Amino acid sequence: MGISTIYYWIHHGKLGLSKQDLPYPRKGKALKKQASTNFKPAGQSIEQRSEAINLRLENGHYEIDTVLLTRAKNYCLLVLTDRKSRHQIIRLIPNKSAEVVNQALKLILKQHKILSITADNGTEFNRLFDIFSEEHIYYAHPYASWERGTNENHNRLIRR
Repeated sequence: MGISTIYYWIHHGKLGLSKQDLPYPRKGKALKKQASTNFKPAGQSIEQRSEAINLRLENGHYEIDTVLLTRAKNYCLLVLTDRKSRHQIIRLIPNKSAEVVNQALKLILKQHKILSITADNGTEFNRLFDIFSEEHIYYAHPYASWERGTNENHNRLIRR
């Protein structure tokens, strides 16, 4: 008779013992926490982006992302990449909160003209509508980083 059989009998009450009688009771598998399905970004899907943005016909349409720094606690880089010119705007921010991202964007808007912004579904971008009107905000699909390929490729170079 194997150990797994004995434990099976104990866990199913066939030996008159309970899990608490064991010196090291089995804890079981940890349940994964489901992501909230209530979050709906205030903006449009990337599918609604105009052809002028998709074909990179004019400057001023940016992709935005954050890059976590490994050596600095909580600090990260806010990275905006122009879709046409590939011009990058990079700012060091103290954390990834939506308020801090919006403060940095307000400073960036004083120096640069941003016509539209494409973001992922990260919580740091769920308050973009405080700065931009909803028709100028586009959100990529969850887990589809290739939809913002320019930005992701530049982030890869930054991480090196």
